Amino acid sequence: MKNTFDVLSASYESILTSDLRISGENAEYFAHYKARRIQKTLGENFKGKVLDYGCGIGSVVRSLRSFPEMRRADIYGYDVSQESINVCRNNVQNVHFLTHLADSFRGFFDVVILSNVLHHVQIEKRDVLVQSVLRLLTKNAWLFIFEHNPLNPLTRMVVKASPIDKDASLVGAWHMARLLQRNGVTNSRLSFIVFFPRILKCLRFMEPFLGFLPIGAQYMCVARGPAGTDHLQSHRIFDKESGQ
Repeated sequence: MKNTFDVLSASYESILTSDLRISGENAEYFAHYKARRIQKTLGENFKGKVLDYGCGIGSVVRSLRSFPEMRRADIYGYDVSQESINVCRNNVQNVHFLTHLADSFRGFFDVVILSNVLHHVQIEKRDVLVQSVLRLLTKNAWLFIFEHNPLNPLTRMVVKASPIDKDASLVGAWHMARLLQRNGVTNSRLSFIVFFPRILKCLRFMEPFLGFLPIGAQYMCVARGPAGTDHLQSHRIFDKESGQ
């Protein structure tokens, strides 16, 4: 049986652009925005293995691959939706796409990105997903998480109307911080992002200084070195105690 993203994969970008029309921007703008925030954090000429976990149709990794500063990175995209991965493979060059993460990827990636993934995961399964992601990281890896900000009324309106998000349950920024903390990620930094629509784009230069204001359309959590081989034992204990 096909999941929602298999069904919507061919029209995903056009649906998302329609959903975002209130902002005056298209889906590519938001993917590029996130990719640039990631690249700026990683710095010039980053060399390492990057995974976009839940990559959808590959918009973020396509933008990442387009930056000269990321030319030395080895970039991967993973999604459970086979149809979405088929779209990726047709539209994105020089990126490895996967529908399965084998045990060989344990402790493999220097960067993992979760871009608007967790609000599609059932609340009771989010800890398990975070643990699964942490197992993929090298000891000093970066973790980037982007999510919709439920404190923004326009964000809630867009999510409620979108067929992409029909089963979504938004994750508040402080709920996200607690989710990460109880899974061993104690050093995450939170910033709110995406403040100004296109009509006010002249003000966007201010956005890097507004991250403390909980009114951005989305937010970004960044952590470095939250997991790796030193943390795997604690994760296995958690699994045993939780019965997962």
